[in-house]
Amino acid sequence: MNRPQSSYEAWLQSEDGGWSSPPAVSTKTGRVNAHGAVVSPVWKDARSITLEGRAYAPSDAAVKMLAAYLKGICADPNKTYRLSSKTEIGEIECQVKLDGPVLIDSGDDFSSSITFSIQLVAPDPRLYRSEWQTMATGLPRDTTGGLDFSDPGLDFSDPGLQFGTSSTQTGFVVLRNTGTAPAPVVFTLRGPLTNPSITTTVDGESYTMKYNDTLTEGEFVVINPEHPSVLLGGTASRRELLNPADFRGFYVPPAVPYGPPGELRVGLIHEGAFTETGTLTAEWRSASW
Repeated sequence: MNRPQSSYEAWLQSEDGGWSSPPAVSTKTGRVNAHGAVVSPVWKDARSITLEGRAYAPSDAAVKMLAAYLKGICADPNKTYRLSSKTEIGEIECQVKLDGPVLIDSGDDFSSSITFSIQLVAPDPRLYRSEWQTMATGLPRDTTGGLDFSDPGLDFSDPGLQFGTSSTQTGFVVLRNTGTAPAPVVFTLRGPLTNPSITTTVDGESYTMKYNDTLTEGEFVVINPEHPSVLLGGTASRRELLNPADFRGFYVPPAVPYGPPGELRVGLIHEGAFTETGTLTAEWRSASW
C-alpha cells in the first residue's frame, strides 16, 4: 500500500463483513413420531460489523495519540453511533455500539502507522438509506363549485357562465420503500383534531392507531410504532391514550424483487368537524437487510 499524502489518514483494508445479511433467530422443536421439526417465526438478530484498516500519522507521538483516539471510539455506554457507507445505490447507514475490544497493532513501523480492528454491533439490523422521506395530509374533503340556479337565475351575458373550481383532499398518503426490509414510520398528528385515527389496510386486514384525546391548535403528538411510543409535544408519554394500537400494521412493506417499491396507504380521520389545519405527517427511510 502506498503512503498517504495527508498528515493523518485511515484506510479500511478489508471488506467489511457487516454488510452481509444479519443472522436469523428461531427455535426448533423436534416432532414426535414424525420427521422434521416445528420452527418458530424467524427473526433477524443484531448485525455484527468489523472494521479493519491501517491508520497513518506523521510522527511517533502523533501515531500514539491516534491509537489513543481509536481506542476511545464509541465509548459512551448509553449512546449509539451513526455508521454510514457510500455505495453504488446511494448512502446507507445504521446505528452501532462497541461490541468488543479495539485492537491496535503497531507492527514494525510504529512511527508511521498502526493497524486496527473495531468490532461493532447494530441493535437494529436494518440498513437505511440516509435520505429521509416526508409526506403529509389533512382531513378528507371534497369541495366542488358549480352553477347557482337560485334566484335571480343564471346570467348568460359576457363573459359567460362560471362553473367554479373543484378542490379534493383524500385524507390519504402513500408511502414507498425501495429496500428489501419493512421500513418503520414515525407519525405526527397536529391539531386541531378530536380523537384522531390513523388507518391502513395490509393484505386485506385493517389496522388502526387511535389517539383518544383532543389536540388543540398548536398541539401535536408523535407516534412511533417501532419503539413503540406516543409522545405529546414530542416529550410527554401518552401511550395509554392510544387504543387501538395496531403498531404491527404500520411498516412500509419491502419492494418487489426487480419490481416496484413496496407501498403503504395511510389515512387520517377524526370525530370532529372538518378543520383546515389538522394534519398527519409521516417520516420514514427505505430499509434493507
